[in-house]
Amino acid sequence: MELFPEQWLKICFIELQNVFTSFDGSMLVSIVMGLIEENTGALFFLNAEHPWTVLYRDGKAEFLEHQLYLHKVGMLGLDGSLTIQTFQMFPGDSIIIGSDGRDDIMLGMDTEGQRNINEDGDQFLKHVEQGNGELKGITDAILKMGEFTDDYTLIKLSYLEENKPYIEIDPEFYKLVDHGDVSLNQKDQSHAIDAYKKALRIKQDPAIYHKLLDIYYSQKNYKEFIPLCEEYLSLNPMDSEYYFKISYAYKFEGNLPIAIDYGECLKLREPRNINNLLNLSDINRKIGNIARANKLLSDVMYLEPGNLKAQELQRMLEEK
Repeated sequence: MELFPEQWLKICFIELQNVFTSFDGSMLVSIVMGLIEENTGALFFLNAEHPWTVLYRDGKAEFLEHQLYLHKVGMLGLDGSLTIQTFQMFPGDSIIIGSDGRDDIMLGMDTEGQRNINEDGDQFLKHVEQGNGELKGITDAILKMGEFTDDYTLIKLSYLEENKPYIEIDPEFYKLVDHGDVSLNQKDQSHAIDAYKKALRIKQDPAIYHKLLDIYYSQKNYKEFIPLCEEYLSLNPMDSEYYFKISYAYKFEGNLPIAIDYGECLKLREPRNINNLLNLSDINRKIGNIARANKLLSDVMYLEPGNLKAQELQRMLEEK
């Protein structure tokens, strides 16, 4: 099975961490690294104390990060979990990443002859907007504010999609969806499934995938749920809810390695997701990896002391 983007980023980060920590903490490097799925526009990234990533969309600039998850590469004794952030890009979106020099602008000299350095990181958002998201325009806007005092580097990545011709949706699609909804409201899941499956053949609509997947999941019909969920996630990889559900389904079907893969990917996205931590702990218990199972369970106990499912799982682990 191919590695998930989250797994690639984790491997790369750990390798970098191993290299730089070998220098006994004398080399610390801030980084931002990520992957973009070209067919979906899904962005997976991590930031280790690097200036925050900027999204430029429809003439507006904003930061993608809102809190620090990782310290610089090479720092010893790091606490916390590795967190992979995700973002859905749309055609026309641009991602702009820059070095510290984008912010460390000399505004002039104070009355004592000391340099007055900009300390407002939000100024860069204004520069991006003033420069219309173009690297030269951004640079020109910064230089109008002051002088560079540090290395200055900018990278821009744009997600562009070929203009697709408008395709009118067959009215039969809407008839099938309505029929499926009516059947579902009448608790006639069999006819609802049949209608939704036919609708998906006309249009791969996420809402219809949800309806059909949720029926299969509620029925514990994992043999039908798994391939449909795989298909759905290939089109909508940002939907973390179904990472948990497919992990649970694979566990039930006995395919524990793939169940772990999905669960670990979700843990990288949402390290505080209690249900996922419990599920992962149980899977590791089943394969005999007791150390990992206990570690995941301790995370649950820390986040939610007194969790009844965790206590039950703890008793099962103690019996091993």
